[in-house]
Amino acid sequence: MKIFSYIYVSKIIKSSNMKKYTVRNKLIIDTKILTVGTLMSLLRNGKLISIPQFLQRTLLKERWFKNHYKNSKQYIASVYKGQGKLDSITIIPIELLISKVEKTIIKEKNTNVKKSLQKGLDILIDYKNNGATYINLDGQSRLILGIEEYTINNSFSLGEEGESIILDLESDDDTTETSDLIHNKFNDLDINLQNLFKNKELTVNIIENFYNFDDIIDALVNKQKGFGWTLFQQIKQKFRFSEFVVNLVDVSITDLGKLYQKYWSNNMHAGIKADYRADVDGYQFFSIIGGYLMKEGSYPSDSDAIKQLSTEKPITKASIENFMKLVTTKFFNFVGETKVGVPELVNFLVFKMVLDNGTKQGTTPFTKQIRIPINKDVNILNHKKLLDEFFLLHKQLKSKVGEKGQGAHEASWITEDDGNVTQRTDGYNNYLTQQKNEYIKARMILFFKYLNWNDLVDKKIIELVDDNSKKSFDEVLVYRGGKDLDGESLSVSEYTTNDISHGKSTKNHGSNEYDNLTLENRSSNRSRGPKNLEIIN
Repeated sequence: MKIFSYIYVSKIIKSSNMKKYTVRNKLIIDTKILTVGTLMSLLRNGKLISIPQFLQRTLLKERWFKNHYKNSKQYIASVYKGQGKLDSITIIPIELLISKVEKTIIKEKNTNVKKSLQKGLDILIDYKNNGATYINLDGQSRLILGIEEYTINNSFSLGEEGESIILDLESDDDTTETSDLIHNKFNDLDINLQNLFKNKELTVNIIENFYNFDDIIDALVNKQKGFGWTLFQQIKQKFRFSEFVVNLVDVSITDLGKLYQKYWSNNMHAGIKADYRADVDGYQFFSIIGGYLMKEGSYPSDSDAIKQLSTEKPITKASIENFMKLVTTKFFNFVGETKVGVPELVNFLVFKMVLDNGTKQGTTPFTKQIRIPINKDVNILNHKKLLDEFFLLHKQLKSKVGEKGQGAHEASWITEDDGNVTQRTDGYNNYLTQQKNEYIKARMILFFKYLNWNDLVDKKIIELVDDNSKKSFDEVLVYRGGKDLDGESLSVSEYTTNDISHGKSTKNHGSNEYDNLTLENRSSNRSRGPKNLEIIN
């Protein structure tokens, strides 16, 4: 008994010295059970919104809508069967976000970060003024691509997914059957079936307070570890309202951005680096790499590309748009369903960059170090056929077979006297293995070395010209002796009302040689479009 008494007393003494700990940067969450009908009403009335790619990955629309809305149908069927409460949806009051941002702006000392936060605050206030009360943080695809698409947009019936739902009829007069769910869209269902779905319950987490934005980001990333948030996605969220990320998101939701994303999803090889996959915003990540490459003339590392999200002087929105425009109009649009890898895409970007630069000394690393090995500029006459030749040469340089069995290509392989073939460490195929500037430069020098320029000319794919560089207004003015298209002398006051015009338009593969250039009234030039113009030299 004495022993037990001692232990008991000791515990009391120790408990009196216990310290109480709390976590300052915790999320305070109120978990509620809401009906589908309640969420439908919030969505329909604009009370519950999603800010594009804010604390959310890109909507996986193609994946959910593929095979006639298969994923959407599967989710809706699970809700009918009462499984909606198993996976929660997370929302946050917009007032809470606004107040937190306002307080953060006051404390923030970095001017650039303060400007970024102010832009975010302005966006939130606009949403609030338009009636928004909650922002969806997690469960965006389920709400928008599932519930909203099924009930509000009335886009699909459940089809064969409806066969998994077993309905019990509670009235002999009720003729409703499971087949109604299979064949009818939501608005065509019996009102009782509509109400059945509206009354289904979902688990909704409402964030009532948080310490800072990083805590929310970390919470969502940790919750969805199995879905692989990449470092790029995490950093993008931290700087979601910086000017650069706002521009990046804005470009990605334009028609150009959507077309680029579609090509990236359909045409990039399945074996590409995990960080470049479309379902983890890899198309956006690579648009930064491509934009940087076109602007700076060198290839950035992944870490340097990610730094563009937060640096004070990132590449411009125009650089990303130029990259997207080039690959959607001169590359992806010509490859059909063929899958391509990053090395081929990078090669093409550098190939086009060097061709456009011509024979003159470039100002960027690649255009300084990689030169056209002929003393002529190149005017492209047929972009599609040029891309065909580009891919054929790429495969020839890698080949161990050679045309008509002539043997392994010397650009990549060493063929011994006994017939054994070994890969060259300084060869094209080896240089394809890494996307580093020295590797890209080395393989593209080899590429241009083995390109058959005369063959391209004979096939009317290109033409070789003395000077295809873009000319300035002053250069054309002097070349034309100060006269316009009609041979009339231009006064100084008319300089601003005239443009450079191509005789054979660039749309029709006209060159930038002086004989093809003249000066024309601006309004006439722009209204003429791609039509050719007769120039008397």
